[in-house]
Amino acid sequence: MDLYGAFFPPLWSNWALVGAALWAGRIALQTLAAIQEQARIARDALTKLEKPCVSIGKMEPHVKKSAGEPHEIPWLIYGFRNDGRSVAELNSVLCQVRLYSPKAPMPTSPQYDGLVDKSVFFVGPNSNTGEMRWSCQLPRRLRPDEFAGVLDGTVQLIFFGYVRYLDVFGERRISGWGWRYNPQNDGLTLVGGNSYNYDRKDDSKS
Repeated sequence: MDLYGAFFPPLWSNWALVGAALWAGRIALQTLAAIQEQARIARDALTKLEKPCVSIGKMEPHVKKSAGEPHEIPWLIYGFRNDGRSVAELNSVLCQVRLYSPKAPMPTSPQYDGLVDKSVFFVGPNSNTGEMRWSCQLPRRLRPDEFAGVLDGTVQLIFFGYVRYLDVFGERRISGWGWRYNPQNDGLTLVGGNSYNYDRKDDSKS
């Protein structure tokens, strides 16, 4: 009779089962983590796809009259567009009109110091603000020599600003723009590069 085996049964098979169970649990956790990561990636991709994308829309500069003479105070009428697939809540708009010249050149980054319109407006997916329009103007009268400079290109008349908006996922964003008056076609030309023209997450508290 094997007395040792009777009182001390072999434990190797039990430890083997425990080890196999631990290994299987580790594999299961790794698999679960991989599934969760794939789900996160898919969710983020879907969220990004469905996000609104707001930018300045139709713009109408009023710098010179039909006969060619200048308006005393140049102004801009504009709206917004949403090229995304969900609703955006516009909640803060700023637009400024400034004159720049070789003696006082346009800053490399925008200096926002104008009045902010904090009225709320909703714009639907793949839509625009329609008849709802905003406006901004030069804060003083345009002098004749300045108007002559705008026409010959020695003076730049710049319209720039931003719109802050909230998307349906609760993220606050800000979209900026910069445009220069083009006297050749009485229109506007994009100016300022990425410093003025952007759409990004808004981390400010204003």
